[in-house]
Amino acid sequence: MKLKPIASTGAHKSPAVPEAPTFVEAGFPDLIVTSWSLWAVPTGTPAPIKDKLRAATERALKAPDVIESMQLGGFEPGSMSVADADSFIRAEYKRWGEVIRAAGIKLQ
Repeated sequence: MKLKPIASTGAHKSPAVPEAPTFVEAGFPDLIVTSWSLWAVPTGTPAPIKDKLRAATERALKAPDVIESMQLGGFEPGSMSVADADSFIRAEYKRWGEVIRAAGIKLQ
């Protein structure tokens, strides 16, 4: 039996399943959920070290074998500035905090 995707949760169509609409396109404008990961360093880490880590990561994310491996797994490589990452994390914290509170989810 083969699986047929009904939609993808990203803001844009997924290259892994280009035939599937996004949930936004399917009529669910607030259903955008992505998986993401990033490097985190302790507060107070000097900017030159953060910049070096970011530059090395960006170089790796441009390597054809890394891109291919990520895309095969359904991931889209990308990067953002430290300031943009900070804003993104704050927005995700707020968004998912609201979902957790609305759902009544409690720590067990």
